[in-house]
Amino acid sequence: MHDGFHDRIDAIAADAIAERASAYGHSIEEEVAAVRREVRPLTIEEKLALSARQRAMAPTDCLSDDSTLIIRWYRDTNHGRDTDDGWPDDDGR
Repeated sequence: MHDGFHDRIDAIAADAIAERASAYGHSIEEEVAAVRREVRPLTIEEKLALSARQRAMAPTDCLSDDSTLIIRWYRDTNHGRDTDDGWPDDDGR
């Protein structure tokens, strides 16, 4: 990424923290401390619960295949453009 990216992200984050501090009547330091308390890695139990919720949303009334072969076919055929579909624009592919 170019050099200005991190500066822009820092400025956006600082503005967001300042706005949030103002909305809650906190100082910026208090708001940074509150954000640090809120932001933490998920525990194993939380990750498992999240995974279970996501799996519960997947349809169970239809077959679901591994898409690896499809992804490889698209990769190897230039997204299907390098295959012969029988039209004259195939140039003998």
